[in-house]
This record gives sequence, structure tokens and C-alpha cells, in this order.
Amino acid sequence: MILGLLAAAVILLLAFGRIESRSPTPMLDFSLFRRPLFTLSVASAVLNYICLYCVIFLLPHYLIDGRGLDSAQAGLLLTANRS
Repeated sequence: MILGLLAAAVILLLAFGRIESRSPTPMLDFSLFRRPLFTLSVASAVLNYICLYCVIFLLPHYLIDGRGLDSAQAGLLLTANRS
């Protein structure tokens, strides 16, 4: 099922790119990616979000399973650190 969903995502992404490249007023102008500064900025932002969400997802598991905190303590610790 996962491979099928990944294949569907790739097919839909290709269809989106094809439709957007032919549209007179695209939602995403692919010509922007010809500028290296824009491309590197977008790639940097994507990597930043990937790292951030990996930490947000994995840190509660580490605190509960690795450090032996209960759910309330882990939640309190994570809430206090985000402000």
C-alpha cells in the first residue's frame, strides 16, 4: 500500500508540473528555480523544516522511552522549552 501511495504521489506531482508548465497563470512559476539564490533558499527552508519536524516527532519518544519520563513530564518539558 505504501509503494502504491508513493507511486500515486509521484504521478500526481508529474501531472501537476505538466499542467503548471502549460498554464498561462501558474500557481508555481518554475522559471523561478533557474535562479540559484531562490533554489538554494527553498532547499534550505525545506531541509530546515524536515529537521525541525523530525526533532519534534522523535524527542517525545526519546524522553519517554529513553529517559524514562512519563507522558505528563515529557509534555511539560517540551512545552517549557518551546517558549
